[in-house]
Amino acid sequence: MAFRKIFAVLTFIFSSHLFAAESNTQKLQSILDELLDLRGTEKEAYYKSQKNYIKELLTDSQDPADPNIENQCDNKIYCHDIMHYVCWFGDEDMLDLLLSLGADFISDRGDEFLVPLYVATQQGHLEIVRKLIEAYKKAKLLENRIHRHIQLALNDAAMFGHKDIIQFLIEDAGANPLMSTHEGGTIPLVQAVRYGRLEAVQELMQYPHSESQVGDALVTASQSPGYIDIANLLIGEFHADVNYQDPSTRETSLMVIAGSGGTNGDDEIHYLDMLVRKHKANFMIKSVGDQHALVYAASSGALPLVILLLAYEVYSEYEIHGAIEYEQSQQTLNLLKTYFETSGLLARRTVLLDSIVAPHGQVFQPDGQGANVQRDMLGLACLVLDIFGYQKSGESIVHAAVRSGHAGILYLLLQNDGLAISLINEPNANGQTPISLALEMNNQLAANILLSYGVPLPSENEGAVQASVRKISRQKFRRAFLEAFSNILPQLAPYMQTTDSEHTPFSVYAHIGAFMALLNLQSRT
Repeated sequence: MAFRKIFAVLTFIFSSHLFAAESNTQKLQSILDELLDLRGTEKEAYYKSQKNYIKELLTDSQDPADPNIENQCDNKIYCHDIMHYVCWFGDEDMLDLLLSLGADFISDRGDEFLVPLYVATQQGHLEIVRKLIEAYKKAKLLENRIHRHIQLALNDAAMFGHKDIIQFLIEDAGANPLMSTHEGGTIPLVQAVRYGRLEAVQELMQYPHSESQVGDALVTASQSPGYIDIANLLIGEFHADVNYQDPSTRETSLMVIAGSGGTNGDDEIHYLDMLVRKHKANFMIKSVGDQHALVYAASSGALPLVILLLAYEVYSEYEIHGAIEYEQSQQTLNLLKTYFETSGLLARRTVLLDSIVAPHGQVFQPDGQGANVQRDMLGLACLVLDIFGYQKSGESIVHAAVRSGHAGILYLLLQNDGLAISLINEPNANGQTPISLALEMNNQLAANILLSYGVPLPSENEGAVQASVRKISRQKFRRAFLEAFSNILPQLAPYMQTTDSEHTPFSVYAHIGAFMALLNLQSRT
C-alpha cells in the first residue's frame, strides 16, 4: 500500500514536470508561428517585443524551452527555429545565449539555404558571421564540411554584395575567391557580376583571377545590360578581353547583348555602343554556329540593335545578306532588305533614320509644337547620329542630322532633346557650325529649322539668306512654301488614303515637321 502511494506521487511529479517543459516549448513554437506570418518591419518589431520573453522560456531552470524547436509547417523551406531569426536580425547577444545552450547552428534542416551562416551572410551581419565561424572551429567539425560552408557563404556574400563579409571570409576564414562550390559551378566573381554588385566585384578583383575567369564575368555582365558600370570596370580597370569567347558557345559579350532581343530598351543600346566605340569590340568574330553579332541581333528580332550595328558601317554586302536569313520579325526583315538593296552612304543612312520612327507610327503634331515620339526612339536617333558624326571628323549629332539630309530628324531632335539644343551652335573639327553646313549643302529646310531656333547667320551668308528668307513677303513665302510642298506630294500620295502609319516612311513625317518649323520662322519675321 505504501509502495503504491509513493509510486503515485512520483508519477504526478514526473508528469507535471514533463507538462511544464512541453508548455514552454509550445509557447516558443507559438512565437515562431507568429513570426512566420508577419512581413518586413512588423516581423522585426514583433521579434524585439518578444525577445526578453524568449530568453525566459529558454533559460527557465525548471522547464527550459527546446532551442531547436521549429514553427509548425508543411514545407521545410518555411520551417524556422529561433536561430534562424537571430541570424536574420543580427542579434548578437541572443546568438551567444543559443550557442551556450547547445542550439544547432550547422544543420540546414532540409534546405541548404537555411544554414544559419548563410542566413547571416545574406543579411549582411558581419559579427554574426564572425561568431558562427568561431563556433564552427570550436565544434571540431570535419575540415571539408567547414570549408564547404565557408565557401558557400562567400558565394552568398558576393551575390548580396556584402564587401566586408567577403573580405573577412577570404582573409580570416580561409575562403578561396577563385574556387566554385561544385564542378561546373560559378566562382564568387561571376555571382557578384550576375547580381550587379559593383562593390563586391571591386573587392573580389583584388585577388588575381585568370583571363578566362574575368572573361566569363564579362560575358555574364552582358546578359544583364543594366550592369554597364561593371562591364566598364572589368574591361577598363581589370583588363578583361572585350572579345573573350565563352569556351562552349564561342559567344562574345557583343553577341550576347546583340542577341538579347532588345527587351531592356536604352540599356542594351548603350551597352552595345560602349563595347564597340569605347572598347573596340570585334564585329566579325563568329560563334560555334558561325554567326556574328548582326546575325544575333537579326535572329532575336531586335530592330534597334540591328539599326545600331548597321550604323557602324562595317558589314559587307555578303554579311548583311546572310543576316536576312535569320530575321525573326517583319520590321527587321524589311530594314535589312531595304538597306541591302540601297546603294550610297547617304541613302543608306537615310534608310536607318527612316526605320527608327516609322514602325512606331509617330507623327509630327500639326501645331508645330513637336512630335509624339517615344523617348527610347529619340535616344536611338541621337545615338545613330552621334555615330555618323563620330565617323566624320568628330561632328555633333546636330551636324550629323544636317549632313544626313534628314531635316525632319533635325526638327525632332531640337524639339525633344536638350543635348541637341546645347550643341546647336557648336563647330566641328573644321570650325563649321551646323548652320554653315546646312547652307553649304543647300539644305534649305535644315537651315530654316536652325534659324527658327535663333541660330545666328554666318556673316558670309547673312545677306543672301536675309534676302531669301527673312525679308521675304508673306505672299512670296506662301508661294514658295506651296511650291516646295508640291515637290513632295508624289511621296505623300501613296499614304494620303491610308491609316496604316506603321508603313508610312518617316521621311514623309520629317518633311511635314520641317515645313511646320518653316512656318513658325516666317510667322516671327
